Amino acid sequence: MFDTHTCHDPVLTALVTILDAIFGRSRVYADLPGRRAALDEWMRTAGASLRHRPDAVVRLPGQGAAGPGSRAYVIDVKTLDPCGHTHVDSHHADRDRLAAHLFEQRRCRRSDYEISDSADLPVGMHLVVFTVSTFGSLGPEAQAFLDELSRRTGGAVPRELREEVSWAASSLAPFARMAVGCAARRGLARSVLDLWSRGHAEDAGDADADEEHAAEAAVDAEADDEHAADADVDSDVEMDADGPEVADGE
Repeated sequence: MFDTHTCHDPVLTALVTILDAIFGRSRVYADLPGRRAALDEWMRTAGASLRHRPDAVVRLPGQGAAGPGSRAYVIDVKTLDPCGHTHVDSHHADRDRLAAHLFEQRRCRRSDYEISDSADLPVGMHLVVFTVSTFGSLGPEAQAFLDELSRRTGGAVPRELREEVSWAASSLAPFARMAVGCAARRGLARSVLDLWSRGHAEDAGDADADEEHAAEAAVDAEADDEHAADADVDSDVEMDADGPEVADGE
């Protein structure tokens, strides 16, 4: 019913907005409209050896900022439905908290980026598999990443985002969790509304078409009645014209 971008794109947009405010837009490359050229260029150069195209990259100032020798965060956003049959039947998401998120983290590292004990990302890159469910819950790597961002800012929400701050999330980590979680929920709600609106419009169109067909049928019936009346008149005229002649004097 819903495509893979239903929750993914809103989550990525919310996350990139936060990253822009912290690091500056010039250091954040994202797979979003109007911003793909910078990510394409990074993939042709520094990221050329990656096995998978990430959703966002943060070019860090200096070295060692995200661990020994790190120069960039490589971020892959994964949205998932933990109530899906596969996650429930195979990963026991109904029993184990964040089981679906943990599975997707492992799958992304192993299958998408082909990371193993003997193969890792190029030196200087730190992969963050940012998992978010359709219910707005974040996976362990996503939470750890937002905690790291909060440490970078001393917990303060950047000035560019202060108009969005709520008393319920006044520091960066809870604010960011709220922002990306609500983005997933809004994306899902928008998709439901769009589907409902299209269905409602189709129903209205069908009703209009039925009314048009009924009107056309009424016109056709009226025309048939007129034709039948004309035929009766013509028949009467013909009978009068073809009646027996009467002899004079009879």
